[in-house]
Amino acid sequence: MAKHIGSVTQLYRYPVKSMQGESCEHLAIHQGGVQGDRAIALQDVKTGKLVTAKQPVLWKAMLLLQAHTQDDGNLKLTLPSGQQMLATDKQAEELLSDYLGRSITILHKRTDSLELERADPDEVVEHGVEHTVNFETMTAGAGAPDAGFVDYGPVHLIAKSSLEAVGHHALTGKSEPERFRANIIINTDDQTPFCENQWIGNTLCIGEHVQLNITLPTPRCAVPTLEQPGLSSDTTFLSHLKQNNTQPFLEGKQLPSLGVYADVVSPGKIRQGDVVTG
Repeated sequence: MAKHIGSVTQLYRYPVKSMQGESCEHLAIHQGGVQGDRAIALQDVKTGKLVTAKQPVLWKAMLLLQAHTQDDGNLKLTLPSGQQMLATDKQAEELLSDYLGRSITILHKRTDSLELERADPDEVVEHGVEHTVNFETMTAGAGAPDAGFVDYGPVHLIAKSSLEAVGHHALTGKSEPERFRANIIINTDDQTPFCENQWIGNTLCIGEHVQLNITLPTPRCAVPTLEQPGLSSDTTFLSHLKQNNTQPFLEGKQLPSLGVYADVVSPGKIRQGDVVTG
């Protein structure tokens, strides 16, 4: 008999990579991950690389943009000024380029050769977001089984207890789930912080149909430390993760982590309140 893990307490979708997303009552899960999640992205015309706040010296302003999925499926983008546009509007690329200070194009499909830059989060903390620091160049969308723009796995989960533990050591003392950009927040029976590490290698069942194979811990980059709408810049949680939750990642690296990635075994729809077993 499957073990009762907990229940879904919050659901999120981030339609445009590195922009703000939306809280959802339900999510459709397909083989490629969450429908509408990281579905489009921006590309830097000068370098050809993916635009992502993982390289904050160039793209931290991305996190101040809002992306909302309308009832007709179109994406509405909102600048900090309040100006709005559809992602399909002819002037969208020009308006976004003016806001970001660099020429960009909007990508609706990832190519195999697309790359991104991930700044060293420790150096970002030490030197600040205005400075160029060491970074690694990565293949974009490495975890996407289709042409989407997720990083290491199609679905991202975090235990509520882990968010609360990290929030206790943050400046605000709040859990701030939006800061960590997961899709599924689970209120677990086991309230031990970082209990989701124990799910790796196992399959979780959510609701009536969805099954997720938990594959990897989620290593933390500079993005959660950056200013976002309603969230101030905060680096304090990184020290807590370094002391309490470093996990083995690819190539055996031990990295401060929060949450886990998953592949989709069985698709379907999930809702807030759904039971999670595994």
